[in-house]
Amino acid sequence: MEKPEKDAIKDSLGEIDRWIENARQAVQQIEHAELNQRRAEMEEGKEMLEFYLAKSQQLVAMALEIGGLHETRTELLHEWRDFVDKKSLTVTETTRYDAEWSRPLEYLETVVQGMKGAIGEGISSAEGFELAKFEAILKKTAYVVRHQRSITPQSEKDIRDVMHDYLSVFFPGYTTKLTIAKPIKTFIPDGGVPSLKAAIEFKFATSEKEVKQALDGIYADMIGYGGSQDWKRFYTVVYQTDEFVAEDAFREAILPGGRGTWTPILRTAPGGRKIKKKKKTLKAPLKKPKKPARKTSKKGP
Repeated sequence: MEKPEKDAIKDSLGEIDRWIENARQAVQQIEHAELNQRRAEMEEGKEMLEFYLAKSQQLVAMALEIGGLHETRTELLHEWRDFVDKKSLTVTETTRYDAEWSRPLEYLETVVQGMKGAIGEGISSAEGFELAKFEAILKKTAYVVRHQRSITPQSEKDIRDVMHDYLSVFFPGYTTKLTIAKPIKTFIPDGGVPSLKAAIEFKFATSEKEVKQALDGIYADMIGYGGSQDWKRFYTVVYQTDEFVAEDAFREAILPGGRGTWTPILRTAPGGRKIKKKKKTLKAPLKKPKKPARKTSKKGP
């Protein structure tokens, strides 16, 4: 059995994770373009996916070589030739959770997870599968709300109610009754899966200003939720009703402070807040002024 050079692999993982994250973002762009029937955007996403996958594969192969995992590297190169021959690097498939999925990307993620396991980092394969399923459902929030439930949301509650029902079907332990106690204040996420130590916040935005307000709320949550022993992974799903903010800019606004623990998900789909009608105040009818009594003049004799 191969014995890895732990330090060499560990030093490579940060850069590898960055490029694999770029590939994930390209898959999400393809998914978004397909949902909104934007062919040019979809083709651009496929080109980006191919580039990011190729770069990720090169970095993984290099890390395996430097780290002394030669058998794993040989297997990677063999599998990758097969992907290239079948022209699979630009192909995505739709999963049972209605999310776009890339077979080469999944393979790379599996190899990287194995590398992390070899040096004593990472999670179990069973937990990894459940976490991937959990994230896939969250990324389909707009699809679930709009197409599975035929709802055009008008509030954050509309989104929460649908997703609570949907998540509880796939995760029996899913709960909306959780708190994260801190010395001064207790924080209450919208829901979570205790077995995955994953908590979620759902937010609804109908303007650029509301997206920025959601970001402010996320920053506060990042401070409040940090350091919990029971909850290690945090997700914020923002449903915006128009493309007020680009997804890459949204993610970059979050990742510097929450990289590795906080996953921001931005989805764009129709919706709008219900305009409250002003109640009409009934005015009392104006009383007609009384006519002054006619004076009768008394005639003398």
